[in-house]
Formats: sequence, structure tokens, C-alpha cells
Amino acid sequence: SGSFSTFEMQDALKFLGYSLDRTTFASIVTRYANREQQIDFNDFLMIACKLRSTFERFAAHKNDRGNAEVGVKEWIQLNMYS
Repeated sequence: SGSFSTFEMQDALKFLGYSLDRTTFASIVTRYANREQQIDFNDFLMIACKLRSTFERFAAHKNDRGNAEVGVKEWIQLNMYS
């Protein structure tokens, strides 16, 4: 059909290995879904790419405890890039 329902998108993201909490998923839906709560396939691809790059950037800054700490300068650079 060229689009996903929000339920289909959540399943597709899980299939790709992204298990998101409700708040994060809701923010993605708010940003990308249309009035019928459908996500265009091209937007889905963009979401998947952004998630991948976000997780990669997190991993690059992760410490031994599994947390990432960045200063405001790094935070701005990371977010302006994406």
C-alpha cells in the first residue's frame, strides 16, 4: 500500500531489532504519522536510518557502565548532524 499503520510500523521496527519504549515510539508517530495514523514508506525508511545512526552515535560515546555522556557542544554537534 506504500504506507504502514502505526501497529505495522512497530512490528517492522522490532523485526529490524529496534525495541522502543512507548514514549519514544509515540514521539516518532507524532512526528511522522499522517491524520489517519499512517506512516509513508519513505518516512519509515528515514526513521529506520535515523534510529540506526542514533544507536551508532550512542555506542561511540558509551562508557563501561553502558551510559553515554556528552557535553553540550557534542550534543549540539550530534543533533545538528542528524
